[in-house]
Amino acid sequence: MDKLLGRFILTAFAVFFGCFLQAQPLKLMTYNIRLDVASDGENDWDHRRVFIV
Repeated sequence: MDKLLGRFILTAFAVFFGCFLQAQPLKLMTYNIRLDVASDGENDWDHRRVFIV
């Protein structure tokens, strides 16, 4: 019974304070890092890694 009461209090706390939270903006950036293959020519890893760093 104590576990149930604890879960209820935790859930009530989360719901109550969750109402006051506002969404934060999120910026996300991804890179398509491929494997180093000699047939890439100008797009080989030695040229691409400069942009990643």
